[in-house]
Amino acid sequence: MQIFNFKSELTADGSPTLRMAPTWEPMHSLDGAFSETLYIYQPTVQFVFKARWLTPAAERDIKKTPRLLSIGLGLGYNEILVACEALKNNCPTVQVDSYESVVELRSQFKKWIFNEDCELTDVYNKIVTFFVRQYLFPKEKILEFLKHQLNNNHLNLHGAITAESVFKKSQGILFDAFSHNTSPDLWTDDFLESFFGMAADDECYFSTYASKGNLHRALKKHFFITDKKVGFAKKRESTFALRRPEK
Repeated sequence: MQIFNFKSELTADGSPTLRMAPTWEPMHSLDGAFSETLYIYQPTVQFVFKARWLTPAAERDIKKTPRLLSIGLGLGYNEILVACEALKNNCPTVQVDSYESVVELRSQFKKWIFNEDCELTDVYNKIVTFFVRQYLFPKEKILEFLKHQLNNNHLNLHGAITAESVFKKSQGILFDAFSHNTSPDLWTDDFLESFFGMAADDECYFSTYASKGNLHRALKKHFFITDKKVGFAKKRESTFALRRPEK
């Protein structure tokens, strides 16, 4: 099955991924796209909600609204994950800035959310069933939350990152960019050092499937404490990092 410049494929846990021409590199681990999402990115999302939202009710105000930055929309796994965590925590507003260089993926994701004609409908429907089982919310409730986010500019789907890109300070960064071979500009020393300077809030949690020396150096330069986690499935290492302001 080929969609645009992609081929869909089921991974080992039954959840779908896509491969992109010309390299046909899969967007996710073939050992389980959904399982990888939970392992790598769910802890960071949960930390953000705990830090920003799960506080005494009297302290909740606009300044406590969680803000997350997603590098690599792909099939929307992380965006759906954030929506489910918001629903679980009764958080009505969460700001998400999501970047994706492939126009069709941004367009198809929005069309699916608004129940418009969408060539990736079957793929997205398979994905959301995994979140329904994990969080026990009906599909319609998850889609309604995503629709509300888009309608109110709480979920912003941006295009490709360029040298002119400006990022808002975020408390959570989900760095799910393609590998260095496919997206080399997002893994350079200069980009990473500039990126963390712009995008990371004083208290910030970061996660990615990768564990590269220059990534860890850039995080350390911006006062993150890094943890080289065991990677998902066959991958040796992944990265979780956090930065908290001095009290």
